[in-house]
Order: sequence, then structure tokens, then C-alpha cells
Amino acid sequence: MEIFKKLFGGSETLVMEPVQPQKTEEELIEEIHNEFDTAPERILQQALSIIGEQQSSKVSLESEIEDKALRLRNLGFVKNGIVDKLKKIEERNRQKDLIINMETKMANEIRYYARTYPFLKFLPVSELDRICNKYGLVYAPVKHYKKPFRSMV
Repeated sequence: MEIFKKLFGGSETLVMEPVQPQKTEEELIEEIHNEFDTAPERILQQALSIIGEQQSSKVSLESEIEDKALRLRNLGFVKNGIVDKLKKIEERNRQKDLIINMETKMANEIRYYARTYPFLKFLPVSELDRICNKYGLVYAPVKHYKKPFRSMV
């Protein structure tokens, strides 16, 4: 120990990590149920926020570049740097439109199922995968379920 004290200036540093309290089985089950119960609303809010962000993300500077590039392209200046930027902007806008369409479709489907089947919970497979991975759960079709063996005495 004396060697270490000389090397590090005589000070000992002890780093302690905070201990997370272990959840009881009931608390964990309640947390899992809460994840599944709130998933449709959480997905709907996420979809609506993505739709709002994507629609409002077009900047006026980008619009000015687009206008100028369109005029140059119409005049025949297709090798201009601004026209190249226009191609990138158009591709980015196509990607944004695809995302908006996907999220709008998902939001509409969630609203439809929530309205038509108010007592059932619907969520996409991606959300089911996320929840199952988070808690170490496994899901499979019902045909794979095998009843536990119990003797009929």
C-alpha cells in the first residue's frame, strides 16, 4: 500500500457506485403491464410529434436554394453546384415524405383501433420487440404453447 501512496500522492480515492434498489416481483410485473398499457398512446404521441417535426422542418433558406436551383436547371445549368444541392434536397424531402406517410398511417391505425376496439390494446411488432427485449420476455404464436405436464390422479 505504501508504494501506491507514494505513486499517487498519498491520497486514496474510493469510488462507490450508488446501489439501485432491487424491484420486487410484483413491482416488476406492474411495470411491465404499465409498459403494455401505455404503449399505444405513447406510439401515437411519438407519431404525431414526428409528423409535426417533419412538416415544420423545411427552412426558408432551403426554399430559396430550391427556387434558385430550379431556375438554373430550367435555363440549362445542370452541372451547377446549386443544382446538385437541389438533388440532395429533393431526395431528403422524399425521405421526409415517406416518414410522414408512414407515421400518419400508423397514427390513423392506432386511432381507428382505439376507437373501434376500446378495451383491446394494439401495438406494432417493433414496440412489442422493444418491450420484450427490455424485460427479457419471449413471445410466440399460441400454437407453440405447451401446457405444463400434470398427472391426472
